[in-house]
Amino acid sequence: MKKIILIIILILLPTTVLAAFDIDFTSQAPVGDWRQPWQDACEETSVVMVDAFYGGYDLTVDKSVTKIKTVFAIKEKFFGPSYDETAGLIVDMINRHFPWESRVVENPTLDQIKFELDASRPVLVPVHGGTLNNPNYHSGSIDYHMIVLIGYDDARGEFMAHDPGTQFGSRHHYSYDTIMAAMHDFLPNDQTLRGAKVAIFTQPDISLSGQTDGDRDGLLKIDEIRSGANLSQADTDRDGFLDGEEVQQGYSPLVAEFKLGDNRLVRDAATQRIYFISGSQKRHIQTLPTVFSYGRLYGAVVNVSAKFLNSFVDGQPIH
Repeated sequence: MKKIILIIILILLPTTVLAAFDIDFTSQAPVGDWRQPWQDACEETSVVMVDAFYGGYDLTVDKSVTKIKTVFAIKEKFFGPSYDETAGLIVDMINRHFPWESRVVENPTLDQIKFELDASRPVLVPVHGGTLNNPNYHSGSIDYHMIVLIGYDDARGEFMAHDPGTQFGSRHHYSYDTIMAAMHDFLPNDQTLRGAKVAIFTQPDISLSGQTDGDRDGLLKIDEIRSGANLSQADTDRDGFLDGEEVQQGYSPLVAEFKLGDNRLVRDAATQRIYFISGSQKRHIQTLPTVFSYGRLYGAVVNVSAKFLNSFVDGQPIH
């Protein structure tokens, strides 16, 4: 009888359903400088945290600074300068220039958000900053802000968030009610409280955005990722040819092959064979010790296309 009563009590007690996944945190001011542009870098920083999660890289201080600046550069180059952006613009930037994708969800329910978090998909949430009532903010009058939801706790009725608006924002807990009340898309002139209820759902695949060409280089996003080309740089190797042109012609968009110069070690990207380029000849190096004998580290050998190698005649192999 006692065992039956105990089971009934355990069933009736609130259970903790904790869904939280490992995602690096950085504040929007990685070195502690909260002047512009860092003062308004919450969207860029939130995107960087999700990018690090899907991309599998660590957010050191230096890496965070570099990545946030890169997002600023992408935004200003393709969408114009601004301090704050709507969810729609953020989604458009992600889908065109990042190797993952996102979508705007209007009036998301609590269950919809939790479903995304259960699947280890971070959720970007535009909010009215003042409604969050975070005691760590330097200012209590923040109108627009963006945070990243990374987990939840049903027993406590709380979301776990990475809040870039403070150095203490890692895994900060906000109640469900607080997040749902604060959720508002950006509106200018301090009108965010009137903004639509939206969230940005993310996913690592590119099934919806793979056919875009954000940098207008003639190479689709899916092909940019396959080739390793830069999604926001039309001429990745800066050799004067668009990435799409080089891929279509069989050349590498990553290396300015015809600017490599003479007496170089190169690797056929397809066969992994290493050659010594000298004059009009390519000479196959057949053993790894021979590579070292040329005074070059194996990892420093440049990958080139078969099309480029075919422009040289075969010389005597190097044993």
